[in-house]
Formats: sequence, structure tokens, C-alpha cells
Amino acid sequence: MLRRAIICDIDGCLLDTSKIDKHCEGMLSKEFWEFFETHANDANYSKKNKNVFDLVNLYYQEEYEIILLTARSKRIAKETYFYLTEGKIRLPKEILLVCRDENEDGIADVDIKQRRLTKLLEDYDIRIAIDDREENCVLFARNNILALQVVNSD
Repeated sequence: MLRRAIICDIDGCLLDTSKIDKHCEGMLSKEFWEFFETHANDANYSKKNKNVFDLVNLYYQEEYEIILLTARSKRIAKETYFYLTEGKIRLPKEILLVCRDENEDGIADVDIKQRRLTKLLEDYDIRIAIDDREENCVLFARNNILALQVVNSD
């Protein structure tokens, strides 16, 4: 029997990283990603979204497994896990963090998520996916997963 789970994205959902985006306007891709990976788990640049944390924690209380499906690099996975599971606003430590492999630099977010989703569906009955990008929500909906889109007002 497959385990019940939800998927949640990190950037734009659990974390508001708009300060990073604003700081990096006009930077080349390589410069952007260097800055992003340095500051992605820094509270001065990456603010926790309490509402989304609360929603994910409600599903955890209902015994859903929590899968964080992100295009963040595995290079910052440990720091990301620590940032999300520590502090006043936090997720439970029993989360599955699924990141982009280093050989996938430059591959679109939606393509990375499609690859991971195919594998995850072998082990999980994924009921809901929370993401901020429309193309990712469409991907989840095409796989018969209810998609909740986080809309951030800038």
C-alpha cells in the first residue's frame, strides 16, 4: 500500500526569497546562483512563510508524509533542512527533502520536478502539491494531484 503524502515547494512557498531576487536583478545566471546558494537559508534574505508552514504541519498531524520537492541544489540540502526544521516556525524533522542533482544545473524547474515525481509516485499516494509556479501546478494536476498555487504579492 502506498503511503499518503503531500508535496511542497520551498522557494516562493515555504520561504519568501523575493529579497534575493531583488538583490540579484541584472546578474548573470552563474552570479545569481552563487548568491542564491550563499543566502537561501539566511533569515535576512529568506523569510519563512508561517501560513504555508502551518498548512504543511496540519497535514503532518493528519499522518501525511511531507515531501519537499525543490529545484534547490543538493549542495545546500543540509543547510536547507536545518533552516526548515529549526526555530520558532518549523517543520517536523521527518520530512523528505528532494533536491536537484549537481549534474542538473541549467535544467528547468518543471523538468526536474517531473523526473522526481515519476519516481515518488512509485512509493507515495500524493494527494496535494503546493507550489508557486503555474507550470508546476499544471504538472501535478496532469498527474491527478490536487495542486495549490501559492500567490505572493510583491
